[in-house]
Amino acid sequence: MNEQYEIKRTQTMVLIALMTALIASITMFVKIPLPYGYLNLGDFVIMVAAVILPFRGAMFAAGIGSAMADLMSGYPQYAIFTLFIKAFEVVIIFLLRKHIDTPKRALPFGMAALMMVVSYATIDAFLVGNIQYFFVSALQNAAQGIISAGMMVLLYPRIKHIKKYL
Repeated sequence: MNEQYEIKRTQTMVLIALMTALIASITMFVKIPLPYGYLNLGDFVIMVAAVILPFRGAMFAAGIGSAMADLMSGYPQYAIFTLFIKAFEVVIIFLLRKHIDTPKRALPFGMAALMMVVSYATIDAFLVGNIQYFFVSALQNAAQGIISAGMMVLLYPRIKHIKKYL
């Protein structure tokens, strides 16, 4: 095999591992208190991963990193759901990526955040056994989704510039 290919492949694998660890760490340790819970910036890092990593690598980092954070933070009942929800956030961003370099930049990130909010609200209502909890959970997760998508929209030009060097 080509030596340059091997170097690039190794660099990509290392970047995927770093993003997986960063997603888990940020989700677990960077918590901003809100009146009705807390905000973590894990979704923002997932959105960054979706922009800078190859598709499968971003799905891996998002799903595994977030599920590991749930397991290590004492929320094992969410881990399997988180694995799929966070990986699907990446899928949505990739499906709508043609809008990222346009004035409609908020569309892929906003849709990914909306899917996350609705998914967790549905799961919370199921786990609690009360459909009314859907709205409580949606409110708690909405701030996280909106802030993460907003940060990504604002910071994307800088992230795009940094991507050239990765």
